[in-house]
Amino acid sequence: MPLDTEGSLRKLMEIEYRNINAGMVTRGRKLKDLLREDTPACTAKGGSPYRFDKQRLHDFADKLTEDEKENLRLPITLTFNVRLSDSCYITDETASAVLRRLEGFGPAYKYRNGKMWMPASLGVHLIRKYGRMIQRFFLP
Repeated sequence: MPLDTEGSLRKLMEIEYRNINAGMVTRGRKLKDLLREDTPACTAKGGSPYRFDKQRLHDFADKLTEDEKENLRLPITLTFNVRLSDSCYITDETASAVLRRLEGFGPAYKYRNGKMWMPASLGVHLIRKYGRMIQRFFLP
């Protein structure tokens, strides 16, 4: 009987993505609320705290308008799909607008049909630049 390597590999990848995604925050918190806390944090899917660096959070907030601080929820979720290895997206319109302005994207990477698509390499750059303010979500 032949070994179903593709199916086995897919099953293994789904298990790994579930493990990776267990540390995800499923309900972000408003930036303005996080700024008031001594130890700003959200709760991850698995129940563990998802902590933000307080100074880094304040440095980020200093670049935002009051309206953005009121409406932006952190962490921003950047979704990667294994079937689309060259792109990723953000579904939060406020987060998309904030990143577009801060990064000077101009008309590039518009928010359309509920998503702001971008090259995966740019997504990785944003994660490195903004740290825990952006979380990765992997779709198998």
